[in-house]
Amino acid sequence: MRFFAMANQRNIDGYMDRATYDGLFRRFEYVFTGKFGYPPICTPNIIPPHGVEWQIMGNGGAVPVKTFEQEHGPIKSVGYRIGDVAYSSDVSDISDEYFEHLKGLKLWIVDALRLKPHSTHSHVEKTLGWIERVKPERAILTNLHQDLDYTALKAILPRHVEPAYDGLTVEIPL
Repeated sequence: MRFFAMANQRNIDGYMDRATYDGLFRRFEYVFTGKFGYPPICTPNIIPPHGVEWQIMGNGGAVPVKTFEQEHGPIKSVGYRIGDVAYSSDVSDISDEYFEHLKGLKLWIVDALRLKPHSTHSHVEKTLGWIERVKPERAILTNLHQDLDYTALKAILPRHVEPAYDGLTVEIPL
């Protein structure tokens, strides 16, 4: 983060819930306050509770954001909906309440670690069930483990679902 803050000559905006901020501050206070001659490099922005829409202002105007809670084995992770795009990495389960926030997606980038079930990540079959439930126009499977072969996986996926790969670029107007 320090490199990006220095290269851009400004602090990086960090968006996080209160629990994440508290944990990060305990371990990495210097990132927010500076220490030992190093300047702070992150400006914390505490986000509203999950399910409540908020906005990030950018050069093109306001970008709508909504977060939702996900299971990541015994701990929680955060999923993001940004306009008509959602991102769900490090997820082993999603509650019915938060599935409601995934309706009407153009794109869902979602965890599918392996073919076999895993304790802290969704696996391909489970993720495909979620995709069938949500019905996004397009889905990209991410966080794929090295034992998944790209070509073999792509061959068994529905047309609107594809495996991610290093360097993949996706453009979606928000």
